[in-house]
Amino acid sequence: MRTMAPRAPGTPETMLRELARMSVQTSPSRQLPHPGGLLQEVLAEVDVEGTTYRLSRLRQRPRTLDLTPRELEIARLVAKGLPTKAIGAMLGISGWTVLTHLRRVFARLSLHSRTAMVKRLSDEGLL
Repeated sequence: MRTMAPRAPGTPETMLRELARMSVQTSPSRQLPHPGGLLQEVLAEVDVEGTTYRLSRLRQRPRTLDLTPRELEIARLVAKGLPTKAIGAMLGISGWTVLTHLRRVFARLSLHSRTAMVKRLSDEGLL
């Protein structure tokens, strides 16, 4: 991590300092919002009026298409070519429960077949 020294106007460091200063001055609470658990890498630090701000790279959240972990697990097993009964046996659930999960996946993704589901999950990088 490196602390930025004052630089000439127009440099990224100076622009970041100015942005942080303006954000603090215009915020009702005089604080910048906290990004939560999204921080991945701190790129630089800026000290403005005694407060240190960090320029950070944010991590991109993995996409799940709003599927539950179980639905995604079953969809991935379907993508491997496993039949309903085999999936049920592997997961310790009935074939009917597997089909229920698949119906929910189809409904959430507005799809009508296993092939379309596998293609969509592949396109989204979930397989």
